[in-house]
Amino acid sequence: YHNFHHGTEVLQFIYKMDNDGAFLNIFEQDERFALMLAALCHDVAHPGKNASYHKKRLSEIYERFGSVSTLEKYHAEVAITLLDDPTYGLLDTLDRDRMESLIKQYILATDMSLHSEYLKKIQDGEYEEPLRSGVIAIKCADLGLLVRERTITEKWIRSLHKEQYLQRELEVQKGIADDMSDEDFIRSMLRDQEVFVSKYANPIYEELGNAFPCFKELKKHLQNPIIS
Repeated sequence: YHNFHHGTEVLQFIYKMDNDGAFLNIFEQDERFALMLAALCHDVAHPGKNASYHKKRLSEIYERFGSVSTLEKYHAEVAITLLDDPTYGLLDTLDRDRMESLIKQYILATDMSLHSEYLKKIQDGEYEEPLRSGVIAIKCADLGLLVRERTITEKWIRSLHKEQYLQRELEVQKGIADDMSDEDFIRSMLRDQEVFVSKYANPIYEELGNAFPCFKELKKHLQNPIIS
């Protein structure tokens, strides 16, 4: 699930918003570019295991980036390292420090373990523009699989479940998780999926409609397909 295709899907969501004029009068050109780069790179070099796994294993990534936004800090560092590569020169003509700051903030905003905190800050008006709109946009883009055509949504969720299943198998082998039957594990994933849509996706898509009226109807397309 966490591969280059996911990164391009999130980028396409942001590009669609931009192409439809959602960002007019909100972002300068370099700010739009920073948001698109963050979308593409928000899961760059993802190891295929979630932050919980790295904490249990006390992995190198966990030891380096700590317990808060472990993977997001890792992705941000990899992204900035790549963008600074003189081979590409993507940031050469821009305010590099400002671009780095925006890219890092947007990537960190994709940490779902802090989703409620980000949502509260958005609702309480703690973010100034264009950061507020950018955070809303990238968070919705990261969950964009839920508003795709149903067959595409189901394909993405199957891929996510496979990644979760493989991690569970590895954790059992390493002795850092209790074993459970495949039936119980699938039932657990489906419960989590249902809670995820109602608790996480619905509120942030509500904010998307508030921030970008032209995308207000998108929330109606949120899906919770039950996949066995």
